[in-house]
Amino acid sequence: MNSHRLALPLALASALVASPLFASEPVSEDEGLTLAREIASHSLLATIGPLQTQAEVEAILTDAPDLTEQEQASLRAIGRERADALGKAALEAEAQALAAALPMEDLRAIAAFERSPAAANHRAAAPTVMAAVMEELAGVDYKREVKRSFCERTGKLCE
Repeated sequence: MNSHRLALPLALASALVASPLFASEPVSEDEGLTLAREIASHSLLATIGPLQTQAEVEAILTDAPDLTEQEQASLRAIGRERADALGKAALEAEAQALAAALPMEDLRAIAAFERSPAAANHRAAAPTVMAAVMEELAGVDYKREVKRSFCERTGKLCE
């Protein structure tokens, strides 16, 4: 799977969570935030984030074939440390945003679903499903296709 294919969805998720749309007074440590943290721990970000950060480290290693095995192990360890810190911060931001955006009734319902066998099966299937989708879309160059269609319609931005 091309590690750069997930960069945009992860960047968009990070930007959304950090956006002023979710700015509010800090949420106190209460049932809502506790439920939101539980929900965030099962989110797409929680599932895909570690895969993405691991792929990024492997891409660094691919670009640096002269590193020794010890240096490669060190880089992977640093990558895991940074991924853990980033993941914790991102999931806390997601939990804060969920707690601010959703009423308690919704948080309770979502958390209950996340505890269900169906939700566990969905999470387990997510990486396989995402890989299949990414493989299916591997040849898509959205930017190029939009520019080509715009060129056909307007005669502008033609390459």
